[in-house]
Amino acid sequence: MTLRQRGFSQPEIALKTGVSLSTTKSIIKRFNVEGKEGLKPQYDRCGQGGFRTNALLVRQYQAMRKWHPIWGHDKIASLILAKYPGTKLPDRRTVYRWWH
Repeated sequence: MTLRQRGFSQPEIALKTGVSLSTTKSIIKRFNVEGKEGLKPQYDRCGQGGFRTNALLVRQYQAMRKWHPIWGHDKIASLILAKYPGTKLPDRRTVYRWWH
C-alpha cells in the first residue's frame, strides 16, 4: 500500500521521503496515469537534447573567426550557408560559446 493510499497528503509524502514537493507531485501523477510502469527509470530521456553538430562546422566557425576577427556571427553564418546550403546552423549563443 502506498503512502498516498494510506491517506498522506503530497506535502507529507515529500517530507517523509525527503523528496521535493514538485518531484513528489510528478511521481504521483505518473503513477496515477501509468501505474507501476510510470515509476520505472526512463533512461531514453537522459542526456543532452537539442542541436547536434559535427566537428567540421565547429572548426569552420572557429577558423573564420580567427582569420577575420572583426566579422560577426551573421557574416560568418551566411558564408557557411553559402558554402554548405541546407546545413542546419547552431544557435548564435552556441557559436559565441565556441568562440570564448
